[in-house]
Amino acid sequence: MKSSQSYFKDCDFSSIKNSLVILDIDGTIVPHNGTEVLPDELNQINFLKENNNRIVIVSNNVDQRRNESIAQALDVECIETGYRKPDVRAIGKLVAQYSSQSLFVIGDKMLTDGLFAKKLGGVFWGVENLRSKEDSLGVRIFYFIDRMSQKIFY
Repeated sequence: MKSSQSYFKDCDFSSIKNSLVILDIDGTIVPHNGTEVLPDELNQINFLKENNNRIVIVSNNVDQRRNESIAQALDVECIETGYRKPDVRAIGKLVAQYSSQSLFVIGDKMLTDGLFAKKLGGVFWGVENLRSKEDSLGVRIFYFIDRMSQKIFY
């Protein structure tokens, strides 16, 4: 696990090259249920692509149309299998093409993204979650539980 106290836009991803990068959406590149990726996040994604990485969005958000719209705006893939992270079937057969040294999961939640990376045998790059005043009570509670689990287990 590579944990960061930085937001996605502020991370130094220069060590990630020639890899499969599984990217979370909610709380990672936009606030929960957000639809617009800001320029700093877009620049980071372009930097990852310039380093010959394959970027694939895997989101637990059920609004598939929104997920695909964000992926299209970023010019990256979006995988929808009907499974949710941390279930490895959420990535389909794609993982078989990459070794564990070249597989990264970038996300804001240890309980979903972090466990997903662990189950895939990849590296979890945890980022500070993007928050919004519009976050629902359920989202706020999940963020709280996720932060407490990190303090207890890590």
